[in-house]
Amino acid sequence: MFDAAVKIADKLIQLLSLRERNREKYFENFVEPLFHDAEIVFKDYIALITELIRRLNEEDDVSAVITWLEERRLELLPVRIKLRSMVARGIGIRRDGIGHLFEHGIVCLMRGGLSIVEEGYMPQDYSRLPVHTALDLLYGMSHQPLAAHRGMYIGQAEQQLEYLERAWRQVTDGYSELRYAFLA
Repeated sequence: MFDAAVKIADKLIQLLSLRERNREKYFENFVEPLFHDAEIVFKDYIALITELIRRLNEEDDVSAVITWLEERRLELLPVRIKLRSMVARGIGIRRDGIGHLFEHGIVCLMRGGLSIVEEGYMPQDYSRLPVHTALDLLYGMSHQPLAAHRGMYIGQAEQQLEYLERAWRQVTDGYSELRYAFLA
């Protein structure tokens, strides 16, 4: 009888150990890479928008800014497409009531892009009114001189910076929540 109880206890310990290893493996193979890709995209967006603001302050030719922005945004397009694809299919992170914050943060981060192809305007997740991206506005007003709308363009780019920073905070908060849940 005692031997049977010890065997059952050993099996339960093995099962719990396997479950913990699987949780760790899931976190390391799925959550961690998503977080890493999102961090790369966030850093790129921040650098891109910061440079955009500098160019908007110094440039007089709208088409030169549009051309630079279209070329520059291609650098991490494969990573953004990968993240968008995972978001579109449902990242699958939500477990036991956690993961929503991480998922939503990545969705918001990806919506902060700078292309008319990437939705054309920023969503209402962090603002009350739809706000157009800087590139969307540049396309729409490319026939007008940059100087006439410089402040508006810069204001939109600065709003995108704020939006992306809020989205990144949500990603990191959600990542911390998942890390604690999966590895604690």
